[in-house]
Amino acid sequence: IAMLGDIRRVFAYHGAEHQTIAAWEHGETLDPEQVGRHSTKHVRCGTNFLIMVMLIAIIVYSIAGSLLPPPGDGVVAGIAYHVLLRIALLPIVAGLAYEGLRLGAGRDNVLVGALMKPGLWLQHITTRPSDPEMVEVALRAFEAVVPPGELAGRVPATLPSPVVWGPDDT
Repeated sequence: IAMLGDIRRVFAYHGAEHQTIAAWEHGETLDPEQVGRHSTKHVRCGTNFLIMVMLIAIIVYSIAGSLLPPPGDGVVAGIAYHVLLRIALLPIVAGLAYEGLRLGAGRDNVLVGALMKPGLWLQHITTRPSDPEMVEVALRAFEAVVPPGELAGRVPATLPSPVVWGPDDT
């Protein structure tokens, strides 16, 4: 689906989002030119999280299935047991993936880099280079969720006015 025009456009917006976050994290002014210099790949992307969940789930569920075999021999009971086991272990899987994602933030070591690689490889598919208009949309979306006090001095005056969400300008 990544070859479809509309999806490629969505993936370019995804790339613009990553570029905006990277510029923010590097303390740069949030203008399209500065933001556009950053990579479309980001280690804390939701795509990376989903890959980590999948890989950790395979490991955890394989180990749990070996250590805790289903009671009895019934097919239905076995299926029910494995479904319940997976539901019970899901918070552990998600927690490990979340902590793995946090570990990857701002750390430069070989092991962490190897853990982040699958998600970054997948982002070759789920992000595309963006154009300045897409970066502008990403900037407006970012401004809408960041408290105005934190944006002070980080948004150039040459950009259009900030996003307005209601009749009372809040």
